[in-house]
Amino acid sequence: MKVELFATGPDQDCGIATYTKTLEDALEIDYHRTPVRLRSLNVVHYIRQSVKAGTTDSDVIHVQHEYDIYGPKSIASWFVFPILWILSTLRRRPIVITFHSAWGEETVEPPLVGLKWTYLRLNNWMLARVADYAIFLSEDTRQTFEATTSLSSVEVIAHGVPTDIHPMSREQACNRLGLDPDTDIVAEPGFVRPQKGYHTFLDIAERVPEATFVVGGGTHEGEYEEYMAEIQSRCGEGVVVTGVLDDDEFHALFNAMDLAVLPYESVTQSGILNWCLAYEVPVLGTDVERFRELTAEYGFPAVFPIDDPDSGAERVRTVLEDPQPVLESMRDYRAAHGMDDIAATHAAVYQRLL
Repeated sequence: MKVELFATGPDQDCGIATYTKTLEDALEIDYHRTPVRLRSLNVVHYIRQSVKAGTTDSDVIHVQHEYDIYGPKSIASWFVFPILWILSTLRRRPIVITFHSAWGEETVEPPLVGLKWTYLRLNNWMLARVADYAIFLSEDTRQTFEATTSLSSVEVIAHGVPTDIHPMSREQACNRLGLDPDTDIVAEPGFVRPQKGYHTFLDIAERVPEATFVVGGGTHEGEYEEYMAEIQSRCGEGVVVTGVLDDDEFHALFNAMDLAVLPYESVTQSGILNWCLAYEVPVLGTDVERFRELTAEYGFPAVFPIDDPDSGAERVRTVLEDPQPVLESMRDYRAAHGMDDIAATHAAVYQRLL
């Protein structure tokens, strides 16, 4: 059995690419990846790669889906998925789609709400018709998608905790990033955008001057540049902005930090949270639905009200002083959701489809 993975390439600064690499490393079956560019305006590129994926010798085609991959408003998806469907039907190859997010009611904002809602539903309908099997990384994402259209076969499979970590001493990691190892290091890793609440992160930093706060990332090219400029203008003496991290710097940050703060305004799944699990970095997040569910079921992350940076600052100090309760809960979760088990679940899905 061989699976064809259709996802952003390893040279792209993209969480989907990182997730796909982690899954590939854990799979115990043959695989090949047909890479696509991230947010390209070149529709011909997407068409060419779709034909390649649809004509390989693989038994299953597995798409790692995120709307923004396919250009503005996911416009290239109207070429990609019909091509994949036609070729897979002719060659009797089942298509699996993992939905890393879902467009739903909250996605639509004025103006032209009616037109946008129609476009959204049609796009989701197309994806649902193409997918022989749909995978979601959380129940919330599944429910959001299924509120717009129906699916024939569907399963929720957790993101999975990465196993390909790169341990180093804290001192080495801090030196790599130019950080002081003698201070508590509180970071928010990831690409900078408003939905991730970096403005709240800075509100908390202002209230905890004794720690070093690290904005652990930058923006995708051409994305949220005004917001990034606003964040940089607010950074005081105790805040470090790394810019986009390369692979070595990314892993160094997780070795260096004492606490991850994820003040997200919305979240369905989080690759950063799973890297924190892999590196045993305690996590503090806002009380958005997904984090509340994890806290209720597993005991992590620690949470604070989304609109209360004073409470967030208090929780930062509490977790830094005693991280063990959060870490113990995270270790229990990690034991039950390792990427090896997740990859085995994927292999079982492929086998059932064949």
